[in-house]
This record gives sequence, C-alpha cells and structure tokens, in this order.
Amino acid sequence: MDNKDLIADHTRVVKGLDDFVKEQLSLFLPVDKLWQPSDLLPDFSSENKKLITFRKDASKVPDEVLVVLVGDIITEEALPTYQTWLNRIEAIKDHNGVDNTAWGLATKWWTAEENRHGTLLYSYLRLNSNVDVRAIEETIQYLIRNGFDIRAGNDPYKTLIYTTFQERATHISHTNVADKARKYGDENLYKICMKVAGDEKRHETFYKRVMKEIFEKDPNDAMLAFKEMMEKKIVMPAELMYDGRDPKLFDNYSIVAQCKE
Repeated sequence: MDNKDLIADHTRVVKGLDDFVKEQLSLFLPVDKLWQPSDLLPDFSSENKKLITFRKDASKVPDEVLVVLVGDIITEEALPTYQTWLNRIEAIKDHNGVDNTAWGLATKWWTAEENRHGTLLYSYLRLNSNVDVRAIEETIQYLIRNGFDIRAGNDPYKTLIYTTFQERATHISHTNVADKARKYGDENLYKICMKVAGDEKRHETFYKRVMKEIFEKDPNDAMLAFKEMMEKKIVMPAELMYDGRDPKLFDNYSIVAQCKE
C-alpha cells in the first residue's frame, strides 16, 4: 500500500471516531468555569500593594529559571502555527471555520484554552525588570514566521501521537518551572505555572484517549505509526526558535531547560 492509500485509510478510521471524540469533549471546560489570566495577576493600572509585592517576589526568580520560562512563553505564543498544522489534517480539520463536528469543536476548543497560556505567562514576565521584553517579542515573531515540522506528513495517526507526547512535555515543563518558582519564593509564579500545567494535563488526556481508541481499532498501523515517530524522535514545537542573532538558540535553551540542580 502506498503512502497516499495509507493516509486515506487512517483518515477513515479517525473520522469514524466522531461519537467517541464527542464523549471526550467534556475534558474541555465551559468558559465560565475556566480560569482567566486576570484571575492570577494583580491590577497593573496602579502601584497598589499587591502589585509591589508581586514584583518583589518575581525578582527572586534566578536567570536560569527565567530562561526556561521565556522558552515556554515563546512556545505557547506560537499557537497560530499549531492550529494551522491541525487544520492541514483532513481527518480532523475544520473545513468552514465554524464546523460543529466533534473534531471541529475539539480543535477550536483546544485552541481557545491554549490561547490563555501565553497571555498569562507573558503578562507575568512583564513584571520582571531583568528580561528584555522586545527580544522575546521578536523571537516569537521569528518562530511563527519560521513555522515547524513535526515530521508526521499528513498522517492523522502520527499527528495525534505527536500531540499526545507534546502535551505531556509541556505539562512537565510548566510543572518544573512551578516547582523552581516555589523553591525560590515566588508563590505567584508557582500558581500561574500550575494552572497552565493543569490545562496541558487535560489536553494530554484527550489526545491519549483518542490514540488508545485508534490502537484498539487499528493496532497494526497504529503501532507502525508510533514506531516511526519514535525513530524520528518527537521534535519540540520551538525547534526553529530564533532571535535574529543566535542560530543555535533552541539548542542553547534546551541545555538550560534540561539542567538538573
């Protein structure tokens, strides 16, 4: 079977999961039940006591933790690229932009929840005077412009394997930053990162359940897709991160992010 026919078969299987995916939509929460960035941030409009304390606690976070936080922010802020990728995949794409299919709802709901992450983390970072905010903004723009390639082609199986692993990776990264923030005395950043990590965990559960269903319906092809993605290795969405100066920016960021104390 050639690759075109293989993807067509995988597309039929994933499209056939409509009822199952609908049952999993409960993992995405109603808007009025979700946290919003303003719930976790002080009032920026005046120099009130809470804002002063917030800034004082933020100043306790060392540079190596800020580097990881900045990398996480840049990754989160490239959300348009990720939604574009999902909408390339025939099995799950939202054809009209307002599709009420299970997959159409899931991808829009997922995007809406993810959209809060960059807003919250970036707003926190603006409170820290040790950070070059413009450089971060330029790096975000470079990353969105550069795009990314998860090396899954148009295969829905490989794409969903990737999203499952990627949601887990972001959950781990945000949790690690939260733990370090608490260690250095910034309880605000701890709470912020744990809120984001909680979303990533729910999203991981959604994609993991979908992949489990695919493995049950098409075990041979699902395992072959898994094997191929593992051989290629799961690339991080910020792999093409660039600040206009350092061509090895992502590699250097990764060294800091993986450093154990």
